[in-house]
Amino acid sequence: MASQDMVAVILSDIHIGDDRGIVSREPDDGYVAVNGAFVREELPEKLAAVNQIVQAQGKKIHTLILNGDVWDVAVRSVAVVADVAAAFFEAVRLDHYFDEILFLPGNHDHHLWQLLQTQTCILRPLENRLPPASASGGSIVREFPNAQSGFLDLPSGTLTIPGVQGPYVGDVYLSALTGGTLPVNVVYPNLFIRVHMAAGTEGTVVTHGHFFELAWSLLSDLVAEVLEKREVVLDLATLEMLNAPLTEFINFSLAQQDGRVAEIVSSIYDGARTGTIPELAELRDGLIAILEEVLNTANVGATVHWVREELLKLVAGYLMRRVGGKARGAVQTTSTARPAPSSARFDTSFLDHPEAQRRIGVFLTMSQAQLGVTPIRRLVFGHTHDAFATRTQKIAGTGPIEVWNTGGWVPEQGRPCSILAIGIDSNGVLQGF
Repeated sequence: MASQDMVAVILSDIHIGDDRGIVSREPDDGYVAVNGAFVREELPEKLAAVNQIVQAQGKKIHTLILNGDVWDVAVRSVAVVADVAAAFFEAVRLDHYFDEILFLPGNHDHHLWQLLQTQTCILRPLENRLPPASASGGSIVREFPNAQSGFLDLPSGTLTIPGVQGPYVGDVYLSALTGGTLPVNVVYPNLFIRVHMAAGTEGTVVTHGHFFELAWSLLSDLVAEVLEKREVVLDLATLEMLNAPLTEFINFSLAQQDGRVAEIVSSIYDGARTGTIPELAELRDGLIAILEEVLNTANVGATVHWVREELLKLVAGYLMRRVGGKARGAVQTTSTARPAPSSARFDTSFLDHPEAQRRIGVFLTMSQAQLGVTPIRRLVFGHTHDAFATRTQKIAGTGPIEVWNTGGWVPEQGRPCSILAIGIDSNGVLQGF
């Protein structure tokens, strides 16, 4: 891959901890041994391409942007993920190619963003033993920022994180997950790559992409009308606050439970790839039936109580069947002919869906508010595991933009991984390899 002063490379969806992700805990088809670790067979080729760039320009690439779903704590415990990550980063030695890592959390590693805020806003202030609030005139701890966008200015490659005082040396717990050889800085949920030109500036927005899918923007969608009536402007911080509880429950809390619950979560993810979990259809149909009943019921107070009881019965029955027990009070579900809720994963027509376009437009409009007058020319996201480059897409509120997707390292059943590493040169030009 030819390059002129490559300043950054973007990867996403490597899913460390998922046994079908970029690294496996044991030998398996599709993996090769590299310095004692079993990594995806595509990885050595990608590293060779990166090394070629490094050799050609005579210096390391400044930033590796890991664009979400990197450490997969949605399917494995933090302890397991940390151990697998340590072995992976020790084997691949990314410090040979890059100066730093810039991490943008996704939905599968969302909790790492929560932990980072806990570390920097609560634990460190308490450890520093600051004076009590009455003496200092303010609180010892800080509120979570929820959203903390970053700006990468080209051609210098200078990183700025508003609200965080530099220098950005990556002095956070996440640096340990990479073996401590590279600083790790974090921004969420987006990074602006700004190119300064004689006529002004233009930008590329990098984000994981989970907010483009209904599952991870569900709660903000549900209360959108309420917010509008109260004249509350939905910005990135509010978008995160509203949706974080459900993301945390689905993509962290369940997988961290010891014993059979964690095994259930893992089996759901494994089975979803092969279509071998009939219970999911029953669970889906039951939830749809409940939601339809809610929408058709005027008595809100009674409905809330009924929904709670029906949800408990539905979920309890599902879990009991998974662990080999017998469920009490079987829940009657509707016909399995119901359409499945849409999923972005491996959906090659994702960008053609009107609702996806609407959510992308909302997200970019919120991003545009932070950028000021800088136009958004390009969007890079992952999440769908469907890699593609240089699609021009009309997005409401921003006009036609160039869209790229980095794909993912967990393959679809019976198909190879869909991966695109994206390089960015000092002029802001994107190149896929």
